[in-house]
Amino acid sequence: MHLSLSKFNSSVSTFIHLYFKGNTTDRILDSIFVVTHSHFWVKIPRSAIEGISQNLSCETTKINGKRSHLTSPNYKAYYSANKRRMYVYMIGGSEENKYEVTWVFVDDKYLSKSLG
Repeated sequence: MHLSLSKFNSSVSTFIHLYFKGNTTDRILDSIFVVTHSHFWVKIPRSAIEGISQNLSCETTKINGKRSHLTSPNYKAYYSANKRRMYVYMIGGSEENKYEVTWVFVDDKYLSKSLG
């Protein structure tokens, strides 16, 4: 499964791609690709995504029978007021056992992960 988020704030545009492996009931985050406004690919260490499961569903809209837009309240991305920090937020786990994870980026570099 592939989920894309886009953030556009005046001079800042960022594309975030989350890739999962496994079936619907047992999905594990496989990789995250972040491409910033300067077309810079932000490298994220494997340790920042290992063990993150995501079994919560996404909603799909269809136009003319084709999937056109994938949305989920479980994924968000935010910029700080000065646009130097970006936060990628995800609610992971299952309906019975949810948790939150936030990845923090500063000046187009990965900084940290917070899991709670």
